[in-house]
Amino acid sequence: MAQSRDRELTAHLLRRFGLGASEAELDYYGAQGYEGAVDRLLDFESVPDPIHDVEANTLRNEQGNLPVPIVQGLVYSWLVATQRPLPHKMMLFWHDHFAVSASKVTQSFLMSQHFETLYQGSLGSFPELLESVSKDPAMIFWLDTQENTREKPNENFAREVMELFTLGIGHYTEADIQQAARAFTGWSIQRQRRDGQPAASFRYIRGQHDNGQKTILGKTGNFSGEEVLALLVEHPRTAVHLTEKLWKWFVHPDPDPAVIERHAASFRQSGMDIRAWVKGVMLSPEFRSEASMRSVVKSPIDFCVPTMRALGLGQAVQNLAQQADTPQAGRRVLLGVVAARATKSQGMEVMFPPDVAGWDGGPAWITSATIVERIKWAESLFQAGGRGGAAQAVAAGLGPIFIGSTPEQAAEKLCSLFDYSPSPEDLSRIAEGIRSAAPNRITLPQLGNALTSGARLIFGAPAFQMA
Repeated sequence: MAQSRDRELTAHLLRRFGLGASEAELDYYGAQGYEGAVDRLLDFESVPDPIHDVEANTLRNEQGNLPVPIVQGLVYSWLVATQRPLPHKMMLFWHDHFAVSASKVTQSFLMSQHFETLYQGSLGSFPELLESVSKDPAMIFWLDTQENTREKPNENFAREVMELFTLGIGHYTEADIQQAARAFTGWSIQRQRRDGQPAASFRYIRGQHDNGQKTILGKTGNFSGEEVLALLVEHPRTAVHLTEKLWKWFVHPDPDPAVIERHAASFRQSGMDIRAWVKGVMLSPEFRSEASMRSVVKSPIDFCVPTMRALGLGQAVQNLAQQADTPQAGRRVLLGVVAARATKSQGMEVMFPPDVAGWDGGPAWITSATIVERIKWAESLFQAGGRGGAAQAVAAGLGPIFIGSTPEQAAEKLCSLFDYSPSPEDLSRIAEGIRSAAPNRITLPQLGNALTSGARLIFGAPAFQMA
């Protein structure tokens, strides 16, 4: 089960900046070595991605409604079936950074538009992404920006755009927040209909805007909201704050301040080009170091989605999504809903961050309760009674791989499939687990129980919790 250094680095790259390092993805991205894998991952526009062409409005039920869980199932379907893993992984990063929750934004079309905004801007210009998200109707509703008027300023957005989205805590004053709130007065939502369906867009209400002089971060002028965003982007602290967060997500939980400053400086010099920033991190010696390997605790999404992709469920998700004539449109995102339920039970549910600061992440993902749920995920994948029928789709593709295998052979195949390198003792333990369900060679009737037994031991292993 030994890997070449290039293949090991490519697997590391895909675990962090992709959606898992399945055997097929390792072969595809690693064909030209590590730097070739970086280039291929970044050159996502050249790859077709039919799952992202599925429009949320086509999933409305017979009453014409589009429940939030169905939009949520569509987003998870993107993650499981996409052929463009990097922008989707960055979409999740920005979802945590610009945390908007459907607990308040209950109108599904607003959440659908919001995720499309995150996806489209995920690897572009940060100044453009910040402005797009700030004017996104879901964000405006989430932080009550539409209630921010000249007569009665509301400071919610001004506070969060400084504390969370740009500068970070301690790099602004309460006076800065109060003055910035005046600059964002008049920002609101225009509700409308597109192709007969509800939609919304940004609306600037000139009569509600405060045109007076404002002093923000030591500068005075008749600032508009857009000009305040530009001031925040230009501040050196913003690049540092963002780089620290990116580093903790993708590289190592304990960043070296000197390294952060170096990458933040490059980010500023690029005009805050996200793609160039990300590439610099991918190619850095720190990212490729042994210290970075398996140092980040897998989020529930990084735990569940890669296992689904490794088992070939992406094609099943795509096939379901294309069934436009199904009488129950929600069934087209069934496996996405299965993934949503699983990650929710493990403490992370897309579209429902716990608060404006997003998820705590890191060691907070691992508790006695969430480990139990991670182990139970094996039953959802391999047992006929598992959640939502994922098992049937899995079994259809795994029969030729595992039927006829000895427990030892099956253990090695299962570990390789799930990008897990066990110790000899752990590998023997996994084989014994499989043997409890299939004493000799695996037969078709034994397949589900045998793979469940092996996967439970893998999913509960401490080393498997690390990406």
